[in-house]
Amino acid sequence: MILVWIKHLLMHYLSFCTKRLLILKSPLIVLFVCVNSLTRIN
Repeated sequence: MILVWIKHLLMHYLSFCTKRLLILKSPLIVLFVCVNSLTRIN
């Protein structure tokens, strides 16, 4: 059950990062934003 939730969270997270990448077109900024949001979750 928790594994499904983690998988769902990861998929949502990856799509979020991909959307940011498409909008900004700058991998470094996207990486920073993604890492920043990941640390905020924990």
